[in-house]
Amino acid sequence: MYAKWVVYAVGVTGPAGGKIFYDKGSYSAGWRYLEAWTADESGTYQWKTSYTTTGGTSTAIGTGYANTYTAMAGTAHPAAERARNATWGGYSDWFLPSRDELNLMYGQKGVIGGFASVNYWSSSEYDIIPAWIQNFANGGQYYYNKDDDLRVRVVRAF
Repeated sequence: MYAKWVVYAVGVTGPAGGKIFYDKGSYSAGWRYLEAWTADESGTYQWKTSYTTTGGTSTAIGTGYANTYTAMAGTAHPAAERARNATWGGYSDWFLPSRDELNLMYGQKGVIGGFASVNYWSSSEYDIIPAWIQNFANGGQYYYNKDDDLRVRVVRAF
């Protein structure tokens, strides 16, 4: 059945095998739900390999895909590259969540499961040197140097 017509509840397993952590209430702009994979990507990754402005990223819900596939395209963004290469559940449209999407994930971390009490990258740039992160021990959102090695958890919209 086409996902556009299936109603999912937050906390249930999505079509790719991850957990639904957000429902915007209606299908628009090509998606309604956000689904998080239930495990971290292996290893840790830099947000960017240099201190230069990426530009074009947003912090808003619904922008993680564009951040990852447009603004952060290329090998200079290892965390985003890892997300773009994820193929969990037979799907290859995974991305690095925006700052606000990552905050939603923190709010549903018990439902999603598998998080360590560490920092995770978002796909949202802060400025020339840092990018936004979420601390999964205390829920705080901070900015860290782009060349720090942090965890990655991928999401997809459908």
